Amino acid sequence: MIYLVRHGETEWNVERRYQGQLNSNLTNLGKEQAGQTGMLLKNTLIDLHISSDLPRAKQTADIIAETINKPVDRTHQEIRERHFGELQGLQRDEIGKQLPELEGDLFASNPDLKIPGGESFYEFYNRIVPFFDNLAQFEQANKILAVVHGGVLNCMFRHVLGISLSQTRNFSLKNASINTFSYDDKGWHLEAWGVTHII
Repeated sequence: MIYLVRHGETEWNVERRYQGQLNSNLTNLGKEQAGQTGMLLKNTLIDLHISSDLPRAKQTADIIAETINKPVDRTHQEIRERHFGELQGLQRDEIGKQLPELEGDLFASNPDLKIPGGESFYEFYNRIVPFFDNLAQFEQANKILAVVHGGVLNCMFRHVLGISLSQTRNFSLKNASINTFSYDDKGWHLEAWGVTHII
């Protein structure tokens, strides 16, 4: 069983800025969300606790660790958020002004669009999915908690349910949500999606 948790709300989430692989601190609400996620997982025995190495994910994982009494075992660069290159730090409504050549393709869900200085969605997907495929096969008998990013959840949801990368996203990516997957000899299964504690 793998529990994928998105990091808590950040300052740039509130400002609707593309974070990518830059950091933005958790808000007070984000810290509360992480604490509540820890409470939801308190009675779940976690065998392996991992996190993206980006600070917003690691901070979320550390807050959860205080409640579940399972420190972060290791962090991984491989499960960082998508690198948005020149878009990083920009608000969504700034893209059309500063990089108009990207705006149409980006929001048309073009998985092959190569953002200058960053990754295409296709490249990002092919970084995330093999990591979790390998992890699930190697740790099949264990319960794993991985604190990651919205883009990582997006990749795994599409992978498990067979949704095309070019299809417009119509599912939630909630901050500090618990998204549960199982893996067996038949492959991946989605057990629960977007579980949060209502504030």
